[in-house]
Amino acid sequence: MKMKRRKTGTYVPVSTVGEAVRAFVPAPLPPQPPLELSDALQEACNRAYLTLGRLDSTSAFLPDASLFLYQYVRKEAVLSSQIEGTQSSLSDLMLFEIDGVPGAPLDDVREVSHCVSALEHGIQRFKEGFPLCLRLIKELHGVLLQKGRGSDRMPGEFRHSQNWIGGTRPGNAIYVPPPPDHIASCMGELERFLHDQGQSNPLIKAALAHALLARPVSTVSALTSQTGLVPNTVNASLNALSGLGIVQETTGKKRDRVYLYGRCMQIMSQEIPDGDSKP
Repeated sequence: MKMKRRKTGTYVPVSTVGEAVRAFVPAPLPPQPPLELSDALQEACNRAYLTLGRLDSTSAFLPDASLFLYQYVRKEAVLSSQIEGTQSSLSDLMLFEIDGVPGAPLDDVREVSHCVSALEHGIQRFKEGFPLCLRLIKELHGVLLQKGRGSDRMPGEFRHSQNWIGGTRPGNAIYVPPPPDHIASCMGELERFLHDQGQSNPLIKAALAHALLARPVSTVSALTSQTGLVPNTVNASLNALSGLGIVQETTGKKRDRVYLYGRCMQIMSQEIPDGDSKP
């Protein structure tokens, strides 16, 4: 028996930049009628908790969970920014972070970098015990638009004009969010709802492995800074790894070389299958 999906919101007519469009306004929280935990739904919740427990226990077997967090935060930033039309890739972002020259437009890569900064700022605020609130959202917005494209659009403040996502104008947009006068009430309801609810030395190997996993697009100077090893040791190790086909030098230059840990980037660039996908 399939659960009947309730309406999650309504469309309201709005006029912006001379066009009449329909904006989506989500239903208020908490849901009406209230959520009912039937036996079937409770069983599904229990299975979800069990699966999350298994995932959490898996992290105990990782040599350093922060390595994966570092990269997945950046992957999320790349994917989120692509919604807005940026052309930056994960490799472009990592090149930018080591003062390299990305293949995508610099403004696009800088925008993704700001997205990473905003995510890291939010994570740190949560660790400090700061609640999810309007003030935090405005803080994140200020970090996101700190420089470059969008820095003149009231960073750190809620906008007072209608916007849209995708498309060149509201009429061909993929999504038109709620008008500004609906956002203040929606956010207030959300706040209330959440308030209620190659080397022989193993140490050298470990240091380089840790550094390359954290930043699979890197340079000798960046790896030297990360590991504390001398440049000659890093160079010798990278040459050995290149000979084994584990890393690849991507510039072809004698100086300012950029090395790619291809297998790691390949894994990070894979699409995550949805729940209906077969193995």
